[in-house]
Amino acid sequence: MNKDFSLIGKINEYTGKYKKHFILSWIFSAISGVFMMMPYVFIYFIMSELIDFFKFGGELNSSLLLNYGWSIVGITVLSFILYFTALMLSHTTAFNVRKNMILSSIEKIQSFNMGFHLNNTSGKLRKIIEKNTADTETFIAHLLPDLSQSFVIPIAILILILSFDYRLGIACLIPILIGFFLQFVSMGDKKTKEFNRLYQNALEEMNNSGVEYVRGISVVKVFNQSVYSFKNFYKSIINYKNFVLKYTLNFEVPFSLFNTMINGIFFFIIPTAIVIYNLTVDYKAFILSFIFYIVFMPAITTTLLKILYIANHASVTKESIRRIENMLNYDDLKYSKKSISPKDYGISFEDVSFKYSKNEKYALKNISFNIQQGEVIALVGPSGGGKTTIANLITRFYDPEKGSIKIGGVDVKDISKNELMDIISFVFQENRLFKESIYENVRYGKLDASKQEIMKALEKAQCNDIIEKLENGVDTVIGRDGIYLSGGEMQRIAIARALLKNAPIIILDEATAFTDPENEFKIKQSFDELLKGKTVIMIAHRLSTIKNVDKIYLVDDGEIIESGKHEELLQKEGKYLRMWNEFTNSINWKFKGGVNNA
Repeated sequence: MNKDFSLIGKINEYTGKYKKHFILSWIFSAISGVFMMMPYVFIYFIMSELIDFFKFGGELNSSLLLNYGWSIVGITVLSFILYFTALMLSHTTAFNVRKNMILSSIEKIQSFNMGFHLNNTSGKLRKIIEKNTADTETFIAHLLPDLSQSFVIPIAILILILSFDYRLGIACLIPILIGFFLQFVSMGDKKTKEFNRLYQNALEEMNNSGVEYVRGISVVKVFNQSVYSFKNFYKSIINYKNFVLKYTLNFEVPFSLFNTMINGIFFFIIPTAIVIYNLTVDYKAFILSFIFYIVFMPAITTTLLKILYIANHASVTKESIRRIENMLNYDDLKYSKKSISPKDYGISFEDVSFKYSKNEKYALKNISFNIQQGEVIALVGPSGGGKTTIANLITRFYDPEKGSIKIGGVDVKDISKNELMDIISFVFQENRLFKESIYENVRYGKLDASKQEIMKALEKAQCNDIIEKLENGVDTVIGRDGIYLSGGEMQRIAIARALLKNAPIIILDEATAFTDPENEFKIKQSFDELLKGKTVIMIAHRLSTIKNVDKIYLVDDGEIIESGKHEELLQKEGKYLRMWNEFTNSINWKFKGGVNNA
């Protein structure tokens, strides 16, 4: 969403049933702003009576002065009541706008494909959903009523300062116009708008790095390091500081000139008053007007500073809404409305090429292979070679730039999202459990499953020992009261979830990479149940785990460079053989005589 948009119009889209509150807040605030100017008119009339009495010897009309005084009190009280009502309405609108923004964001991001979540870290999303919506709420609640006044009050001020003595009024207007011209030229230029964007980027980067730092705090503590050792976090803080400093210094000169002009109105009005005084005939009217302008000037200065403050926050809020809109308008993958069901669960890649962004090199280049239904295949190769990318394309986390991916002879683009997710189970290298009971965590695999089905899945996943050691068994809530599971135990719970889902296609992404020997043994036992009769894609670095699969594909630099069974690949004496030798040497590594030997 790079095109410009109306801030008020865009906010209005999120008001929902509170549109009337939104409009009434503007109306009441605007009327309140006009009433704020009215006391100065009555002060003018009071001064007229007093000058007439003390200077020119007229008769003092005390009842009229009393009426003027009570009129000032009444209008001031009414102005405060209207402004308070406007604030109540704006706060109600603000809370609901933020609620609608957050709900829309949560609803949207959970529907986006996994590619969106892989490209947008949790820190960035949290910043957009929390910080940007909070900025918008603050603007609507506290500044939106003032924004309506910023349209009305300048008109009222203009009428007032030109009504009593247009010559003194023009003298007041000159510094105001110069100050605003200098300030708004600086605020409206491309450099300032770019600073706004970069400032938000720096804030997002700091949020991302902060979340990453907190997650890795145990490593920092173990090695007795400080925040300075965590380069990304430290760098993001420095970047944020630099952008804030640049952003502030960008306004140093224009804001100083603006302040000088609006606070230096007296330097314009007093010389003008001296010239006019020497030319005037009606001294009473002139003195009265001059005193009025002297009294009125502080109100003008305060109002102008408020308008500038609102304009600056409006710019920040506009950038915040732009980022929310960009997230909500993410160009998600298009799924077929009429799903074509695959005839079987074999998988084929036909000349598939893919890259993550236009400026990056291809992650996959002309990949073609076939997996028959019920086959177990393995993807091996160096990190960054393209193994996980192949798995991501099968599940439509992304779509290929060229070629097609088919399940049972049907292009995955022609299979509905729900059906595609129903036929594929994904067991990640690092599975996260929700802060709920073990029972509920497993039930996510099949929400309508009976308790008997869930308990059977846990048993097949070799989870009985986990349940038995917990006081509340399957009803134990993970992460509460100091109850946590090891990585291997969490992996077995995740496998139970996959078993319950019972999808015909299973993708295992380094499922035993970081488990201890005992958990690895139990996980392998659970695989016997999980993989039975399924089409399986295994991504593995531990080559011992894939010796008996139907076929191995060695993926390097986005291409399949070798394929075949384990023994066939060893006989080819290619890269797979070198990897196998390195693997066997690594597992035979041991300490001897205090010196490590490989």
